[in-house]
Amino acid sequence: MLIVDDSIVFRRFLRDMFEGSNIAVICGEAQNGIEALDVMLRVDPDVIMMDMEMPLMDGMTALQHLMIHRPLPTIMFSSLTCEGTVRAFDALKNGAVDFMCKDFIFQEHDPKRQREDILKKVVRASRMTVEHIEPVVEAGVALQNRPPSVKQVLFCEECGSRNLVDPTSVDITSAVCSQCGDSLVVHNIRDVQDYHEYIQFVTILGGGEGAFRNLLNIIPSLNSKLVGSVIAVIYGDERQVDTFTEYLDAVCAARVLRIQEGMRLERGCCYIAAASDYICLRPQGIGYTLKKVKNLDKEVGSIDLLMASISSNFKERTAGVLLSGEEMDGLRGVSTILKNMGIAYALDPTDCLCQKLVKKALETTGIEPVSGELELSRKINELHNTREETENDG
Repeated sequence: MLIVDDSIVFRRFLRDMFEGSNIAVICGEAQNGIEALDVMLRVDPDVIMMDMEMPLMDGMTALQHLMIHRPLPTIMFSSLTCEGTVRAFDALKNGAVDFMCKDFIFQEHDPKRQREDILKKVVRASRMTVEHIEPVVEAGVALQNRPPSVKQVLFCEECGSRNLVDPTSVDITSAVCSQCGDSLVVHNIRDVQDYHEYIQFVTILGGGEGAFRNLLNIIPSLNSKLVGSVIAVIYGDERQVDTFTEYLDAVCAARVLRIQEGMRLERGCCYIAAASDYICLRPQGIGYTLKKVKNLDKEVGSIDLLMASISSNFKERTAGVLLSGEEMDGLRGVSTILKNMGIAYALDPTDCLCQKLVKKALETTGIEPVSGELELSRKINELHNTREETENDG
């Protein structure tokens, strides 16, 4: 393992932590990104632990060079950035397999547990296969360059008040007057026949720890004109999931939305939910609405619930995808999808930071692993494109 940090104190801290370990051996140190790229060629590490803030060449720049010329599993850490922030997602999108906050490391009062946690991260990283990645535009820049949305003027038939709404909003049909609260009449959304044909296919992706990285590589590679919808459920803090949704929406061609109670399922959109949301799909009128429900059965997880709900409505037009994670949530859901003649995939374990979920799925369901997040994106695009060709032929 190679440690890269301009702080000699922190390098010594990690060296002392790994001393005597049969699991991880430190083969080199560097104090900035330039030195790290040089040392890496000489010591050939299995894993790199690298700080984001360093002089001469910072960690993010070094990571980008690394992923272009010599991809290696890299764990990034920072004293200025916390997990679940835009900058942390930037690190994962640029190729890091994991991210840690230095404050978290120093706040742990149990040295034994602290050592075990960090060793676990290193071992997980060492098992991963890392592919070449071109540098990506940071989310903050993408947000600045995004064109402003065009508002549509709607007048309330009850009180006559003028209201501005976003015509691309998935909730536009439930828009209400800002003055009196009466429902606004929205014209020319689409006719009934068009909406019946609107959702051709639904893909559900589910995972836990490490799945943020998987989704950062899968969702931006999806076709922006999918004939159906993509829904991702991830185990994580709700605030992190909120930030993650905004991040994806900034870097994706397709629209990415945080699931809200009563939101209508739309073609071409990608929805993100936290596992704590407990979302199911319910037919409503000529469409489908996403609803939050109480978790009455603790043995049924959030991913299981959503997959079963989608599958019961869309049958063979459903795909379930399992990603990195420790929880077994999703196994029942995938089984339900397969029983309803749908399609199921599991990402190859070597592409997952936490392999427990996908390994169990491969053992119990008989589905084949998909090697690489880009290949998984291609398969999802192909499923939706196949439905589009079928629709056009009909």
